[in-house]
Amino acid sequence: MTTIWEIDEDDHEIEGLDDNGRPDPAYAASLGLTRAPMMRRAAAFAVDIVAFWIVQLPLLLFAMPLIVLYLTGGVSLYGLIYHPRFVLAAIMAGVSVVLLIALGIAQLVAHGRRGTSIGKAFFGVRSVNIATLERPGFWRIVLRLIVFVASGIVVVGPLLMVLSSFWDPAGRRRGWHDYAGGVWLVDIKRGLNPYDEKRMRIARKAVRVETAPEREARISLATPSGESERGEYRPVARVSSGVLGMARATTDPRRDGPAPEQASVVLGVPGGLRGAPPAQPAPQPPAPSAPAPAAAQPQAPAPVPAVAYELEIDSGQRVRVGGLIVLGRAPRAEDVPQGVSRVAIPDDTRSISKTHLSARPLDDGVEIVDLDSTNGCEIERAGQTRAIPPRTPIRAIPGDVVRFGDRSLVIIAAPTD
Repeated sequence: MTTIWEIDEDDHEIEGLDDNGRPDPAYAASLGLTRAPMMRRAAAFAVDIVAFWIVQLPLLLFAMPLIVLYLTGGVSLYGLIYHPRFVLAAIMAGVSVVLLIALGIAQLVAHGRRGTSIGKAFFGVRSVNIATLERPGFWRIVLRLIVFVASGIVVVGPLLMVLSSFWDPAGRRRGWHDYAGGVWLVDIKRGLNPYDEKRMRIARKAVRVETAPEREARISLATPSGESERGEYRPVARVSSGVLGMARATTDPRRDGPAPEQASVVLGVPGGLRGAPPAQPAPQPPAPSAPAPAAAQPQAPAPVPAVAYELEIDSGQRVRVGGLIVLGRAPRAEDVPQGVSRVAIPDDTRSISKTHLSARPLDDGVEIVDLDSTNGCEIERAGQTRAIPPRTPIRAIPGDVVRFGDRSLVIIAAPTD
């Protein structure tokens, strides 16, 4: 059972460290984490101080007047104890002490486990462990508080502690007390919330994902041999979540002149070993006409592949991938090119975008493209999961699981009709 004051950071590899083992600010920035502004940090601290004064109101309103009366000589110790309001004052003082202890423990626990306090929650500030970018831990927050309170021994100590944030060599606005506790304060209003586990997991995978190498082009009679002769990508329509496009023919100004002489093709002989073309035989006198041969029987058409692909969505929908389709919470006709199928997927949590991803059939699977969605996409194959970079085609094969938002789908091979 995990206690509230553990300092164990889990035994896993820490990402985002430089060659010297120190936290790399560039890694945190690539995840989308930003430092908390000093003004909002100060406002959050002020709210926490006000909260502590509020729980002291019973002491200030009921017990403090009697204490001041005793200290000023208005009543003796005997008179203080037997004063008519002494019992009520003692009870209110006890209430304030209990509330103060409860609030202090609650603030420290919340700060250690969730990086928040009353003031930080109000102003969108969170504390994280500078190395792991996760919860700082109870004892780190206690150490940070002790260092800050101890600075009050010197009159200007707390002021120097605050000003030390501006001398942070890493530019993260960390004061001496933050360095002591290994803590960094981040802004969750303008940056990524590090306690949103799903988005942090997607961001970490997106940072470390490597673009899959392009597959070698397959030679066919319909494929141009030159690299410059490939089709050029031309956007057809721009939507809010991505760009869908089509290929157009490439015009080569070199083709405006006469076509170059094509070398004869000799089967089984490498091109570099081909000799001169064979001499043309002398013309022969025309042979007597022979009866016309019978008309050749047309060959049977090539068999159609016996497998099609379908998307089995966890919402219960099953979609056949017969062409380019766009999936999302509410894809609109004006957001996709004409002729592209749209599939609306129920999403009560609004975790998927209106146009989240697209799919189109390939010879050996389904091409999945993340249309720059908010929560991104992941693909799982053989137990291994990786993020799909936005607008990067990924080939999915039968059995692969694609996760997008809180939804998921499975690539299914189905017999053709």
